[in-house]
Amino acid sequence: IDDAKKKLLSRINHEIRTPMNGIMGMVSLLTETPLTPEQKEYNETIRNCGASLLLTINDILLSDVLAHAKVDSNSSELEQKEFDLRNSIEEVFDVFANQAAQKDIELVYQVDHRIPAHVIGDNSRLRQVLMNLLENSIKFTKQGGVTITVSSLKRDATDESDVVVLQWSVQDTGIGLTPEQQANLFKAYAQAEVSTARRFGGTGLGLMICRQLVELMGGTITVQSQFGQGSTFIVTLPRRMQEHERQAA
Repeated sequence: IDDAKKKLLSRINHEIRTPMNGIMGMVSLLTETPLTPEQKEYNETIRNCGASLLLTINDILLSDVLAHAKVDSNSSELEQKEFDLRNSIEEVFDVFANQAAQKDIELVYQVDHRIPAHVIGDNSRLRQVLMNLLENSIKFTKQGGVTITVSSLKRDATDESDVVVLQWSVQDTGIGLTPEQQANLFKAYAQAEVSTARRFGGTGLGLMICRQLVELMGGTITVQSQFGQGSTFIVTLPRRMQEHERQAA
């Protein structure tokens, strides 16, 4: 896929999904106000059409087309730009806020206070990974919530570089995974059971893409889970700090 198409997909991803979440939120608020039977019918039609469109946007843009565009990029095209860690997480949460609210699922994030506010890396690819993981967690969590935790792993005391190793944990209270499902989870189109493929979006494409993106960024992705008691996906990535933050750390 060429650069122009990738830019178009990224723009569609942002420009359509964000206002759609706002529309769905206002429709939900309108439902709680006094309405005539005719108005209720119109409002419900808007809600159903909006939910269907948002689902299509998520399934096609997020899980397939946009993800393929990211993976097709060469490693030489990795961005090395400054970005705000907390803002990135909040932007991901904004995408799924309405979906989580409808299921009464709490979305929470925690960032170790010792981690600098700004780091250098490929923010768009990181958000793609978090979106895929968060989408799966919400989809298969009936109650409770999803928590993203960012912590800093210890480095060798002699390491004076500006690289910090960050660990991103996406923990849910969902249905969990069997040991066999965990062993085959990140294999491209090779889940051991059909149930595993269904558990993660039909073909397991989303998690396979997560693995490819994480490895492209020089990191690793693993899962810890107990069937019936939720799952935790752990992404470890090296990130550079801004010079002034490294000196202050």
